[in-house]
Amino acid sequence: MHTLPRPADALCGGAAQGHAGSAMLLTRTNSLPTATTDVLAANESAVSDVTFFGGLSAISQAVRDQVMSLF
Repeated sequence: MHTLPRPADALCGGAAQGHAGSAMLLTRTNSLPTATTDVLAANESAVSDVTFFGGLSAISQAVRDQVMSLF
């Protein structure tokens, strides 16, 4: 998961996810967009690991908790 507008996190995270054959989803710092929630829910059975790129100033603990509650 990555938030905009922090391009350094996206560049590093995107390369790591591509190498792993995985996808990167976007979020806002303090709220999880509906589109991201929908993708996570639709692919719940295929998700085995979630990695957050950026610290708590990039993705709040509340958003992290919301993502993890989907699994």
